[in-house]
Amino acid sequence: MEVTVAKQKSSISHYNGLRPLAPISDRKCLGNIMEARAEELLRMPDDDLFAHGGCHIFARVLHRQYGHPLISVRDDRGRHNHVACLPEEDFILDVYGWWSRRAYVEKEGIDIGIGFSLLRLDELEKQFVFTRGQGFYAHQDFVVPASERAKKWIVMYSAYFDGTKKCPIPGLSRVKTTSRSELASHFQK
Repeated sequence: MEVTVAKQKSSISHYNGLRPLAPISDRKCLGNIMEARAEELLRMPDDDLFAHGGCHIFARVLHRQYGHPLISVRDDRGRHNHVACLPEEDFILDVYGWWSRRAYVEKEGIDIGIGFSLLRLDELEKQFVFTRGQGFYAHQDFVVPASERAKKWIVMYSAYFDGTKKCPIPGLSRVKTTSRSELASHFQK
């Protein structure tokens, strides 16, 4: 069954009541490289998922739960594109907790041309894609389970997201041993 992008976009706000389709591996026809990407993303641990491919889902859930403004973090080269929340001026709130902008840039190892800009929810959702291309992947087979995982993560670390503890979550690290080429290889099949 083929669904147009317009139909997909209109249903984005209604994922809370939907159930995900059968696991992608159980379907007769894989056929879509983006479905394979979604499957790989959903196999990642939560912190990796929401830092390397699902940040838009996490930020969206966090925004809806606490009302924090959304923020886009991009570099001039187009290599870094992250969505987080802006709970207070000069702070970023994402899957790893609260970070000053400076600490975020240092930990991510971004050395040139980083920009932070406010992002409305509708602007974020306009960047959602359902096929291969530029943008944030938002097929319901990915969004529904990723959103549920984001909600559980937020509950598990609620003191770091509700503002009680305004610091990074202890024991988690922005710096992973996975190289950029290893991460890229997850999505090049």
